[in-house]
Amino acid sequence: MATLTYHRKPNGTTYVYRQESYWDKERKRSATRQTCIGKLGGDGEAVYNKRFSDPAAREALERGEAVSESVAAGQSLVLAKAAKDTGLERVLTGSLGAGTAGALISLAYAVVATGEGATCSAPIWIKDNDCPAHGQPPTTQSISSLLSKVGQSEAEGSEALTGKLLAVFAALILACELRRRMGEDGLFGSYTMQGVLDELDAIERYESEGHRLRVLAVTKKQRELFEALGIEPLASP
Repeated sequence: MATLTYHRKPNGTTYVYRQESYWDKERKRSATRQTCIGKLGGDGEAVYNKRFSDPAAREALERGEAVSESVAAGQSLVLAKAAKDTGLERVLTGSLGAGTAGALISLAYAVVATGEGATCSAPIWIKDNDCPAHGQPPTTQSISSLLSKVGQSEAEGSEALTGKLLAVFAALILACELRRRMGEDGLFGSYTMQGVLDELDAIERYESEGHRLRVLAVTKKQRELFEALGIEPLASP
């Protein structure tokens, strides 16, 4: 049975999602799928986005047709560029392998994006955002295992601590690169680093079978930020 859920973003906009449970044949377990259908209007009713403004599209969704999953993408686009420009992605992938490096980079993204300087909120952020580990979001326990794996040391019991320091160091590299770019483009007069990430947090992308990746409506302010940071966002519908 489908239900509506509401997600309020830091910029004050509340997005409306249709949430339903389904059987994941590949993982052989029950899972939840969310589809963004629009925003919450001032009267408390849903204002459908362009994709679902057509009643036929909403009827198809109710029948289980043309269903796609949406995921936050704005912050990830900024952090992915920083990881590429600094060489962090290349170095970690070469040292740890693509899978482990992707998990560690996702962890670093979460540390920067949440602004908490810790990994405790990482599982939720990774689950909700388009990052290398999004397809298999970690649990608190799996994060501990990951940190122990990448921080292997001769000193017994120090592996997790070493791994955590590596993750935080990776996050620091990303944050420094973003601040550097913001300084070059004169963005600090209007934004803090966290302000930029919060502004872009509302951007989501979705994927439909037979169609390329798209992002939901991007505002003029968000497009200006992408342009200033040298990022080309995915095509919007």
